[in-house]
Amino acid sequence: MSKATLLLQKEILKNLLIVTVTALFIGSLPLTVVVFYVYNNKLPFARTIASCALLFTANFGTIYVFLILTLFKSYRKAVVAVARSVCQAVKKVLGMFHPPKITPSNALFRVSH
Repeated sequence: MSKATLLLQKEILKNLLIVTVTALFIGSLPLTVVVFYVYNNKLPFARTIASCALLFTANFGTIYVFLILTLFKSYRKAVVAVARSVCQAVKKVLGMFHPPKITPSNALFRVSH
């Protein structure tokens, strides 16, 4: 195998390990908290703490998308390109609503209605 292929595979493996560890952490930590508070349901705020712990698991999709879009270079480039095109479109739309600037050279030709 070529050196470039090995480096690419190493980078992909590293990124997949990060995503996997994040998934395990986001899945196991709230589960541990919920199991603890299910067995100790007489503790104060047990139901509230267990419900909040489950919210972390429910938000895994958001974290997963953020990780994928930032870790992989091709996706990162695509996100930057989309953000630039959106910014340019917004500037173009906002530019249509700005009044034209009056300068000494065109002040004579401006007619007010």
